[in-house]
Amino acid sequence: MNFIIVLILFVIFIIFIFNIKVTTNQPYEKGTYFENSIYHNIIKYIPHTYVFQNIYIKRKNNRLTEIDIVAVDKSGIYVFECKNYSGWIFGRENSHKWY
Repeated sequence: MNFIIVLILFVIFIIFIFNIKVTTNQPYEKGTYFENSIYHNIIKYIPHTYVFQNIYIKRKNNRLTEIDIVAVDKSGIYVFECKNYSGWIFGRENSHKWY
């Protein structure tokens, strides 16, 4: 069952990468559009899943950090950080910064 959920999420991600055409040049609008598209497709293709958008968590230093999308399903909790960029990403799993 976990494999099916991961496979569905991966397919949804690939669909977005190759089919979304964003007509705006504003980073905020592009990011919001992309997040909303992922949100609606998770709801559409994975029924009975609780999906939350833009969750803010207070850190130790009283600053806030944002999680774009969290999907809670009987198979697990899935966290999405949405970026609508093109190009390469370099970094390791435990790196503080990616480039």
